Amino acid sequence: MKTLHKYETTLELDKVLTRLAELTCCEDAADMARNLRPLTDLQDVRSELNKTDDAFILAAKF
Repeated sequence: MKTLHKYETTLELDKVLTRLAELTCCEDAADMARNLRPLTDLQDVRSELNKTDDAFILAAKF
């Protein structure tokens, strides 16, 4: 997807993910951080946002 790559470049996603990887506590997590890619399917995005909402609500309870 050429358009998506353009946005990744404009947003300097590679630099953001490298910085995120530097903040992790182990190499496995750093690898996962460096390999993150934006979702392109709306259903996938909604599903992941719901997971984030659920995690936030759970964390707020404790």
